[in-house]
Amino acid sequence: MAKGIHRREAVLAKDRSQGAPARQAGPAAEIDANWGLVDILGNPKLSYFVAKALYAPVCVSALHGSVVLRDGDCVEVKASNFGPRQEGASLQVRITDGAGAVLREEESGPLTIEGDGSVTTLGTLQFSGLAPDLYSIESAVRRGGEELARRLEMFYFEP
Repeated sequence: MAKGIHRREAVLAKDRSQGAPARQAGPAAEIDANWGLVDILGNPKLSYFVAKALYAPVCVSALHGSVVLRDGDCVEVKASNFGPRQEGASLQVRITDGAGAVLREEESGPLTIEGDGSVTTLGTLQFSGLAPDLYSIESAVRRGGEELARRLEMFYFEP
C-alpha cells in the first residue's frame, strides 16, 4: 500500500506542476486516481489496452461484427490502416475452442497493407466441421519485430 500512496502522490505532484488544479486529499482522491487507464500503482487496466488498439494506426478484424458462423462460412481477415503503407508485414491467426485448445494456426506473408485510410484483405478463413460451441479468432499483424495490430474476437459456431 505504501508504494501505491507514493505513486498517487507522484501523480498529484505532476498534475500540480502542469497547472492542473489540486485534487482533494483523502479517500475521494484515491478513488479519483483509481479509475482510468491505469490503477493507483501505474499498472495498465483493460481500458488501456482497448484504447491502445483503437488509436493504433493499423486495426485488424476477421469477424466484422458477425457473432455466429455456420458450416461453410468464409471470413476475410482485413486490416484498416490510417498511417503510411506497410510493406513486408505478416499475419498470424490462431483459432481456439471454448476450452482454449488451439484448433488451427496460420501465418501468411509478406503482405502489403495500403495506407491513408485504406482497407486491405489479408487472408480468408473457411469454417466447417466444427461442433456447436464458442470459439475465438486471434489475429496479429507484425512487421519485423514490431506488432502493428492485434485483435481477439469471439463467435459461436452453428452447423
